Amino acid sequence: MKASHELTLQNIESYTEHYIEKFFPKLYPKSTSFPEDFSLEDHENLKYLVKTLNNLALQSHFSNKKSYSFLRKANKLSIILWKKTKKVVGGQELLKASAKLRSLTLNNLACYFKGCDKLLAALEYLEKAVKIEEKGSAEDYEIATTLLNLTVIKSKLGNHEEAFNKSLEAVRILEKADEEKEMPEALATSYYNHAVELEYLQRINEAKLFYEKAYNLSKRKFGESNESTQNFLEKLVQFNFTHASCDLSITSLPSTLNKSQKSSKKSVTEEKKLDILYQGYKSFSGIRFKFFFLDKPSKSAIKILAFPENKYPVYRMMLEYNRIYLICKNKDYKEFKTLDKNQTTNCMLELLNYLFIEKGSLIIVSDESRARPTSASYQTEVNKSRTGIYPKPKQ
Repeated sequence: MKASHELTLQNIESYTEHYIEKFFPKLYPKSTSFPEDFSLEDHENLKYLVKTLNNLALQSHFSNKKSYSFLRKANKLSIILWKKTKKVVGGQELLKASAKLRSLTLNNLACYFKGCDKLLAALEYLEKAVKIEEKGSAEDYEIATTLLNLTVIKSKLGNHEEAFNKSLEAVRILEKADEEKEMPEALATSYYNHAVELEYLQRINEAKLFYEKAYNLSKRKFGESNESTQNFLEKLVQFNFTHASCDLSITSLPSTLNKSQKSSKKSVTEEKKLDILYQGYKSFSGIRFKFFFLDKPSKSAIKILAFPENKYPVYRMMLEYNRIYLICKNKDYKEFKTLDKNQTTNCMLELLNYLFIEKGSLIIVSDESRARPTSASYQTEVNKSRTGIYPKPKQ
């Protein structure tokens, strides 16, 4: 077998069965070199197979029996790889690579069982991953990824104090690691998950801070049209609406972070705030929607979000300034940015009359035409608990 070559699925499964039959019943050799004909080539082949099987499961989104079959085989091969490599003299680099793949497989198994709503099984695999990472000198990113997954599972089990501690640990690790090697996707996710746990614990001001940090980081690194950025924005708007009666002014980071972190981070007053032009309600087919109109001056447009009452998904669209007066048929709105507060409110009220939900999209319907916005409407699900368990990426 040449691990560097692309193999067919049939060949992958054939080699997998070969190694399982050859080594799986014999995991505790006494020799200190590559034992029982376990060679360096076997080591490389097993690495290739474990990666490939995990990627095949990932392509199925851990959502069916076939993906579980791939993960079961990857699990057995990663056990062989881990156990055999531990016995190799001077094989620290080999051991580190084996630990990485073992942790990858355990995290992905946790993803699968989380999707099946078997949370205790998912928790068991993640706790095993933590032990492997401790023994295998795992990198910060790998440790933080496992912590993010533990946050999700413990939160779903109702252990919000423990979930809070795990999410805070992930934030600290990723903030420190991000100074040397940028990890914006993982860091933004850690901010978001930490915000969720703070909200569960009724630490509302701190929760708002971390929701904002997740949104601002994602927007800065990936752009406003990025799916994660959009999800973070919608959650932040929803959060602000839910806690509108609370004092949400924050001028510094919470005391949960240490002094060195405080000095190196911007305060919320330095972050860009959401500019909500108007909030209003409208019903379609018996469902009441809460509408938010957000100003996006950098795009010379407004963003419209429609939240169904106690339902998902959330609908959204971007609408350029120069289209507003055409839709409302009011020349006074032609220079949109010059409108005062009352004029802007009246403009948004008029615009609300032309908004409808039809065939799963938010659309504009005027007297003379029916058209979608220039940037295509689309819908997305926003879940209060979080964006979802954070799977290990392809290696």
